[in-house]
Amino acid sequence: SPAPSPHRIYLQTSFPASASESRGSALESKYFQTHLTENEHFKNILLTISLPLAFILHDGEETLLLRRWMKTHGKDLAEQFPKFSPIITHLGSLSTKAFAIAALEELFVIAIVTYYTLTGGYYGFHIWYALFIAFSFHILIHICQAIVVRGYVPGLITSLLLAPYAFLVLCIIGFSMGKMEITICGFAGIVFMAANLAFAHWIGRFLTRPKNGTKK
Repeated sequence: SPAPSPHRIYLQTSFPASASESRGSALESKYFQTHLTENEHFKNILLTISLPLAFILHDGEETLLLRRWMKTHGKDLAEQFPKFSPIITHLGSLSTKAFAIAALEELFVIAIVTYYTLTGGYYGFHIWYALFIAFSFHILIHICQAIVVRGYVPGLITSLLLAPYAFLVLCIIGFSMGKMEITICGFAGIVFMAANLAFAHWIGRFLTRPKNGTKK
């Protein structure tokens, strides 16, 4: 039979007495399917839609500042980290418009998954959680980048602001999923994020390419 509508249960915090029921089997537990108050359901909806809102906040910072920051620091970074020179060069070549288009493509994907989850789509919650893990990994990367370069990188401010939120959500959901589910969702989400990021950047560059011999 189809899996229960997960978006209705993953913020449930009143765990049953049985420890075994409160962990790996929580998603299939009748307790979680039937004991859900209107307040808890509302919290679940808010949590689900928080992902696209957090993405807008974070990528807004990156979109506004990346181009200018790369012009100032790109050359020094390429010399300091030659192994990452191709990535640095690629990011430096993206115009603000191209990056904004890429961000909109990613937001579109997140919005579709969020809607699918809210409407009780089959395994919608697992797909949503996979994207959330990928997003959390993304903001962690920004924090690590700032530590490595010993200074600001585009996206750092919102990454620091969103880190407690991401950690809290990961913990809340982690209590209602088994380790294998979390591992699969995390791996799938990060792989998809990397592939879609490359596609989004390609779309951005393609739609902003020079036409009729004109220069950007």
